[in-house]
Amino acid sequence: MYWPVGAARIYSANPTRQKDPKDHDFQRGKESGQDDPGSVLDLRTSRSGHLIATITAVTMTIWQASPIVVLATTSRSVSSIRDYGPNVAVLLRPDASIAVVQTSNGFLVTYSLIVDPSNRVYQQIRDGDNQQKTTGAERLILEQERAGLREVNIKFRMVIRIDAGIAAALALDHEVIVATKKPAAVQCIRWTPDSAGGQTSTELVSRMAWMSTRSTIQAMMYDRAMSLAVWITSDGRAYAVQRCPEASKELDEHRSLFRGYGFHNPENSGVEATKAAINARFSLLAVGCLEGEIYVYTARDYAGSIPLSHRIHAPASFGTTGHITCLSYSPDGYCLLAGYEHGWALWSVYGKPGASSFSADTHMSKTNDERWLTSVGNFSWANAGSELLLTSINDSRLWAVEMAKSAVTGCFSSANISRTLLLTKSHLMIYRGFDLPSTANMSANASLWQHVAIPAAYLMHQRPIRSAVISHDGRYIAIAGKRGLAHYSVSSGRWKTFEVSEAENAFVVRGGICWYQHILIAAVESDGDGDPLQDVANASVLFLVDAKLVLLQSSMHEGNPKYDMRVIAHNVEYFDLMRDQGTLLDSPSQSLPESPSGEEASITGIHADRALRDSLWYFNGESVQCWTDVEDLLTCASTENDRDLPPPVSLATDFYPISIWLNRGIVLGLDPELIQRRDVHFAMFRYTIRTQLFLPHILRQCLSDLDPAAASVLALRYQGLPYFSHALELLLHMVLDDEVDANLDAENSLMPSVVSFLSAFPDFLDIVVQCTRKTEVRSWRTLFAYLPSPQRLFEEALEKGLLKTAGGYLLVLHTFQELETSSEQCIRLLQKAKEVGDWDLCKELGRFLMALDTSGVTLHEALRRMSIEIPGKANDDSSERNLLLATPRPSKGLKQYRLNGDSPGAPDCTSSETVLSPNGTADSEDYFSSRSG
Repeated sequence: MYWPVGAARIYSANPTRQKDPKDHDFQRGKESGQDDPGSVLDLRTSRSGHLIATITAVTMTIWQASPIVVLATTSRSVSSIRDYGPNVAVLLRPDASIAVVQTSNGFLVTYSLIVDPSNRVYQQIRDGDNQQKTTGAERLILEQERAGLREVNIKFRMVIRIDAGIAAALALDHEVIVATKKPAAVQCIRWTPDSAGGQTSTELVSRMAWMSTRSTIQAMMYDRAMSLAVWITSDGRAYAVQRCPEASKELDEHRSLFRGYGFHNPENSGVEATKAAINARFSLLAVGCLEGEIYVYTARDYAGSIPLSHRIHAPASFGTTGHITCLSYSPDGYCLLAGYEHGWALWSVYGKPGASSFSADTHMSKTNDERWLTSVGNFSWANAGSELLLTSINDSRLWAVEMAKSAVTGCFSSANISRTLLLTKSHLMIYRGFDLPSTANMSANASLWQHVAIPAAYLMHQRPIRSAVISHDGRYIAIAGKRGLAHYSVSSGRWKTFEVSEAENAFVVRGGICWYQHILIAAVESDGDGDPLQDVANASVLFLVDAKLVLLQSSMHEGNPKYDMRVIAHNVEYFDLMRDQGTLLDSPSQSLPESPSGEEASITGIHADRALRDSLWYFNGESVQCWTDVEDLLTCASTENDRDLPPPVSLATDFYPISIWLNRGIVLGLDPELIQRRDVHFAMFRYTIRTQLFLPHILRQCLSDLDPAAASVLALRYQGLPYFSHALELLLHMVLDDEVDANLDAENSLMPSVVSFLSAFPDFLDIVVQCTRKTEVRSWRTLFAYLPSPQRLFEEALEKGLLKTAGGYLLVLHTFQELETSSEQCIRLLQKAKEVGDWDLCKELGRFLMALDTSGVTLHEALRRMSIEIPGKANDDSSERNLLLATPRPSKGLKQYRLNGDSPGAPDCTSSETVLSPNGTADSEDYFSSRSG
């Protein structure tokens, strides 16, 4: 997943000028019909990501992506604008050798982009020699700055006229594909003539039997890795299209150039396709619809099997977002970005919402002229996804937003998941909250992120950084860029790189990198390979391909290895096997023992000697899923057993989860936050840590599986956590919410098992009373149907000295109309509070009695019976001491109020407390709830 960080940087090659009639650009702007000739209309990035092309109505500018600087620009003449029309779109040949500008009158103006290595631009000129001592890396940087950047020259090639009009165009390696309007057809124009001298070929849409004959093509996009294009037609349909091989064209009498299959057919208004994006890594096709929704399809094969995977709803109403203007996946496929007429939004690959500009204050954004938050004309990814380039509608600026991405996107490693490593274009960010002894302040402490700058020398020669990995113990980090690699020691704070550039450039990391203790292992391009059959002869292998979690199990058949493959999960963004976490497996109170071998393992429940060590977790874009015992999963998945896979435990989160913190019982995640302040004139993004307890969900699964012993063993491992009681409270709360309206009998209800399980813990009385405060009154009857009577629980709390807990049960007794007429419970509790000197509780009990009887007679009589002198009022005679206290019954429809009553040290996944007051008013403070201190 991706998170924007910091404020947007602004670049402009065509600043907005005053409308001076003598200005040549203004004159050409008038010819083009544009009020502002400097407005950026379109941008494209080369396949390598090194060059960027932008256009205005009259100019084309070539930029370098890193650092972002203008390398060359060309401006069309007034006569050219008059004859061919103003610029409307730009195309780049993937190798960035040719740029094509599409004009409004149906012309393609082509230019050659020639890189001249002998000439340099932006050379840094320094006066005098620097007498300061510099390191080798700093000297290298100075030399590079003096050398400058390679110059790019723009040379006009030719103008191509399309008589039928241009509806859409696409630049590929060997040709330009143009969709025409009248007649509706597709023309293929080669960059250079073929061996027979031909350069163009055409096919009418009416000849394509797989397309709707009454439609024209409105948009086209292509992905080289999948060798697949998506066409969008005027009737709102989308087609997956492939170019036919040359041999098949000769055999076909109609000379078919393309074959395709329709996969998006709008059945209702508002879901007509307007934009599309292709994700080769996960084999997904995303279709942006007319009213802002996005339909995502899975391309299973090239024979037309393209079912719907999931739908992504617009981040706001259509009136707020406007139409989709652009849609694209990040280069690694893990993030989807949609640009709208009035903003933009990010999602993970399977639809988990991320950052969005629609949370911004529109008035403040317009006041500060931050159009990157209020409109998107087009965008492009740069620096391998570490930077996002945006253009706004009717704006001359280019906005650059830095992105932080999980290291999992570039190098899938369990350590990257368990240790939370983020990567930007120039820095690494390591989360050090795992080293804290407590999680009390982990969410609010920004200093828990350690920022590590990537060596400038390595970054200059090998950017962008494509992969990074951290060791399981968090002591070492390695990175790999375009070529070579470098590694870092967290303890010493020092980098290690190749001293000789030839050695660094001698290899490319292709298959990833990982740490084994202090040894770095890299899969690089090399000659000779081992026998892969022997690598997995006695192993079970989990791997992720096309978002499918695949289990490969080996067995021996007649002396030869046999492999069985089974897909065990779909739509998987990442997975993590807990036995790989190493040092992070230590429980809060004691270390977990070593995982037993497969022969010793049973397949029932969670084993007492493992306690989630062999659990397998994955995220599917909606929720975190967990198999509590991978040995059970392996046994069920084996072809020798005719068993279904055990259902995983599901945990929904309202943030993007990035790590499973096993020994703390929580899921760790990040949430984007947009900061706008009135004392500064720019907005900025940051990310915050979010947590959620997974322990209640696992315990519930154990109890649902009729395995209370496993639940007890698991609870014992986490009993030392400061928020353990809160986790048990959440367990009770979850089951109660599900069953309150279900009308289940005792045999089908889970509540008896949960109550029996909770009663074994010393905080049982507190857990029950806290749950009552956070639920509606109508749920109390369901809860206490499986509990002892509130009167009995009150007596137990009073006997154990849990006075504040006993006070909580007074509210339950009052609500159930079970308070005795003499209110002996309240007086006894008040007497106990007086004896221990808990005057705060005495104050609350006094307020409670005043709420019962607003005249104050009941409170005065209670104080007299406790021999407490009431100032300003003489004591009555002894005969009045036997006066029974009047106890009004509660009125119907008691109101509920929320107070902050989170358990001490609990993660930020708690719910607000609900406090009942007999008189229907909210108390400013409640001492009937158990708190520390």
